[in-house]
Amino acid sequence: MNAVCSFLKIGEILLKQNKITAEQLNEVLKLQILNERKFGELLIEKNYINEMTLLNALSKQLGIEVVNLDNYYADSDAVNLLTENTAKRTCSIPLRAWNDRILVAIDDPLNIFYIKDIEAETNRIVETVIAPKSQIISSNE
Repeated sequence: MNAVCSFLKIGEILLKQNKITAEQLNEVLKLQILNERKFGELLIEKNYINEMTLLNALSKQLGIEVVNLDNYYADSDAVNLLTENTAKRTCSIPLRAWNDRILVAIDDPLNIFYIKDIEAETNRIVETVIAPKSQIISSNE
């Protein structure tokens, strides 16, 4: 069994935190099967939770910090390591670079393909933090 399988599911975390009801959880799980979309996106679309509530649950699940990009200064050395095209495609923004590493804010830290693309382009090991997609998109415009 891989390590991800041992995590509580986002729905279970939100249910335990009283952010959603069991009925909402079951409704969105059914919708997810029919629509083949991400569980969290459906919760937000149904207005059951907001983006920050989802990110905080994801942070709890993965042990990855959530950052507010409105209060975070991105280092120009880090920003220059990643092309604008890759940043937009991966919905990420480089924040800091040091030694052989780069800290990247990303909306989907589980997308290993995006992480590998960023590592290949920057020639650095990626460390991630989670940031709201809306903030990343506005930072990349």
